[in-house]
Amino acid sequence: MVPAPENPGNTGNSAGSPVSAAVCGVPADAGVLAAAPVAPIHEVPSAVSAASPTSAAPVAPVHEVPPATSAASPTSIAPAAPVHEVPPATSAASPTSTAPVAPVHEVPPATLDFVPEATAAPIPIYGSDVHTAHPDATTAHLERRNRLSQRIPKGFPHPINPKTGRPYRFPRWDWKTMRRKPALRGWIHTVATPLSLAASIVLLVLAPWGLKAACAIYLAASLVLFAMSAVYHQGSWSRRVDGVLRRFDHANIFLLIAGTYTPVSVGLLTPSQATILLSVVWVGAVLGIAVSLIWPGSPRWFSTLLYVILGWAAVMYLPQIFAASLPAFWLLVAGGLAYTVGAVVYALKWPNPSQKYFGFHEIFHSWTVAAWACHCVAAYFSVLS
Repeated sequence: MVPAPENPGNTGNSAGSPVSAAVCGVPADAGVLAAAPVAPIHEVPSAVSAASPTSAAPVAPVHEVPPATSAASPTSIAPAAPVHEVPPATSAASPTSTAPVAPVHEVPPATLDFVPEATAAPIPIYGSDVHTAHPDATTAHLERRNRLSQRIPKGFPHPINPKTGRPYRFPRWDWKTMRRKPALRGWIHTVATPLSLAASIVLLVLAPWGLKAACAIYLAASLVLFAMSAVYHQGSWSRRVDGVLRRFDHANIFLLIAGTYTPVSVGLLTPSQATILLSVVWVGAVLGIAVSLIWPGSPRWFSTLLYVILGWAAVMYLPQIFAASLPAFWLLVAGGLAYTVGAVVYALKWPNPSQKYFGFHEIFHSWTVAAWACHCVAAYFSVLS
């Protein structure tokens, strides 16, 4: 590089200096012997730091961009940045030092010195007697989602018994309502199971030979319904086993309806009438059983409507039943009304006196047992008349 010559006649004027001419991209004055090379307009030349008014810093090469420095002298002029480029802002704590600047496209991440850990005392989230060891927001969210979807996500925190510190074994747990079952849940059908077995056996023994097959079907349907219901509602089952038992419990209702119609139709109607009625009832029962097994999550009103329609299928032959046996007629009507009231209670979940001891489901079971008793006596009149 060629240093700029001194100009004795114009030492205080920086506008006529060769450095200024080189920076601005204008050729040097004719009286000046040598001029510094000019930086291209697309590059950012370095700002020179002039410690003395008469000294000029050497110009950087064309292919290099020297770091920017702060000018301490009023006579030195920093080169102007190109129009299409924006020089980075510097934080000048001192005239000779510059701090590094973060790029414009980067945002330094915000950090927290301390993140408090959420802790809480054990609280019940499933029911009155179920607690978790350390419930948090995630546990509460999963529990609410499970109530809506009726599914437990994989990895769901298992409830812990606070007294033993071990996983809770869900004694008499209702997976559908996510609550403990009432204390009397299942006891009504548990008591009705041996009574129905004894009554059906007596009917089977007393029936004529031509009606024993129909009475055996009634015996099997009654026993399966009450025994399965007692096992399902009394036991403590896993979620998968509970779902299987619930399917069969609902399907057995259709089985009992068809089983009850069998001895009554054979005993009180003509063979042709009995064939028509039993065909309608058993086809409907098979369809209802299929719906219960394949579509266990069907709306409650839908399954209840199927029960009621199939239960009142005998209306088409009520005059013939009335003419054949008056006691059987009234017992069948009373049993049908009892079944209907129980179905309405089941559909509305009302009344629900006590979720802890005797809820709406127990009322529904009470009405079903009363209806079965009426139809059992009607079967006696139908078979023995």
